[in-house]
Amino acid sequence: MKNLQSGSSLADGNHDALQKRLLGKMEFETEKRNFQLASDNRSIIVGIAEHLLPRIFMVYDQSTVNPQFRIRTLQVIDKIIALFDDELLKDFIEPEQFASFIVQILRSKHSSSIDVSLKITRKVMDCSPQAYSVPFIREGVSQLIHDLSEEDTLKAFLGIGKDVDIRDTAFDLDVHEIKEALHFTRMTNPDDHAMRDFYERKLIDLVEQ
Repeated sequence: MKNLQSGSSLADGNHDALQKRLLGKMEFETEKRNFQLASDNRSIIVGIAEHLLPRIFMVYDQSTVNPQFRIRTLQVIDKIIALFDDELLKDFIEPEQFASFIVQILRSKHSSSIDVSLKITRKVMDCSPQAYSVPFIREGVSQLIHDLSEEDTLKAFLGIGKDVDIRDTAFDLDVHEIKEALHFTRMTNPDDHAMRDFYERKLIDLVEQ
C-alpha cells in the first residue's frame, strides 16, 4: 500500500512539475512574441544577428584554449537564438551548418557545452522543426541525443565508471570532468604548467562550493 501511495505521490509531483514547465514556456513565448512584434526591438535583433552572431560563432571556433570561455560563448549564442522567430532562424541559422556545429559540440565530451547545445537545439526545434529536423537526422544530431539519453552510453561516453551512481547527489559531473581534464593534461602535456594550474584551481573552486 505504501508503495502505491509513494508511486502516486511521485506521479503527482511529476505532473505538477510538467505543468509548471509548460506554463513557464507559454509565458516566455508570449513575452518573446511581444518583444519581437515591437519594430524597434526587431531591428535590434536583426542588427545583433547580422553583426554579432557570425563573430560569436567565429570566436567559439577559435577558443580552443579556455573551455570556460567557450561555454560562455555558447551561452551567448543560446540567448540570441532565444529571441529568434521562424523567419529570423531561416535568415541567419543555416540548417546544415548548424546541425554540423551541434554535432561537434555533442562529440566534445564536455558536459557543460553539451548541456548548452541541447538547450539551443530544443529552442531551434520548438521554433522551426520543419527546417531543421532533416539536417539534424542527416548529420547525426538525433542519434547522438538518443544515445546520450541512455545511462550506460552516457557513462561510457563521458568516461564515468559503470559502478558510479550518477543519480547520487554526492556525484558532481563538473568535478569529474575537471579531474579527467587534469589527468589528461598531466599525461599528455606534463610541461604545460599553466593549463595544469588552471584545472587545479578550478577543481579547488568546485570542491569548496
